Amino acid sequence: MNHNTSTTTATPAQICARPAPMVVEAVRPATILVVDGRPGNIQNIRLVFGKLGYKIVPAANLQTAGELVSTRQPDLILLDLMFPGDNECDFCRQLKASSDWVGIPVIFLSAVDDKEVINRALAVGGADYITKPFSRAELISRVRTHLALKTSLDRLKELAQEKEELIGMLAHSLKNYLGGINLSADLVRGRSERLKDVNLRQMAKKMIDSSASALALVKSFLSRAAVDHRSIVTPGIVAAPVYKVSVSNKRPRKSARRKPGRDRADSQREAVASFAADPARESNMTQSTRISA
Repeated sequence: MNHNTSTTTATPAQICARPAPMVVEAVRPATILVVDGRPGNIQNIRLVFGKLGYKIVPAANLQTAGELVSTRQPDLILLDLMFPGDNECDFCRQLKASSDWVGIPVIFLSAVDDKEVINRALAVGGADYITKPFSRAELISRVRTHLALKTSLDRLKELAQEKEELIGMLAHSLKNYLGGINLSADLVRGRSERLKDVNLRQMAKKMIDSSASALALVKSFLSRAAVDHRSIVTPGIVAAPVYKVSVSNKRPRKSARRKPGRDRADSQREAVASFAADPARESNMTQSTRISA
């Protein structure tokens, strides 16, 4: 018995028409730095958040915490506040004084339920203040809330940066085009004078005036953009005698892939700053188990 087997071969057009496979980018688990001198407290927090997929980085003192901020780059800090809490508040203040680490939310954990202490902790940059004993559900909820806020803020900053880079590149390209139009119109005007063509000379003059006005507007925009970019820079961190937060000159590494055009955008921003300096140049369970201090 003969069996007719027919094989269907997809044409190149059909292969191209197939939808591309979805690429799902892995999400990095959030890293929480826990600063507490009591190992039992750190272990309790590790049991709570380890089951939820968070990475817990312990620190027994502020000196170690300052070093881990630079090396582990946490997404959130749980800082145990001992009365009167001056050292912990100074640590948070110095952390918020650094442009690299100002976005890390700091949640104070303390058995001290005093309004003055709470106000001081929040005034130095603390994102939240939780009094002990607290429930597991409360701690999880607040940590999740502040991590979500940080993620949203980080994304907004990335979008603003991308917008700034795009506008800068477009403005530079527009400046070059307008410069070419202005030069061509000037050549036309010179020729019209030799030909003694009044209409051509008037048309060339209008082109020169219009392109010059548009060019001046673009130059003014680039100058203001450079000034705004420099004004964002915040002063670096100052080391304290008790401890210090190690801050390098390099920006913290991001988990997201670096965009291919970022290097070009960096050079464009350097050009913007250079142009502003010389305008003449054209060129982010609910259990009631208590965790006590």
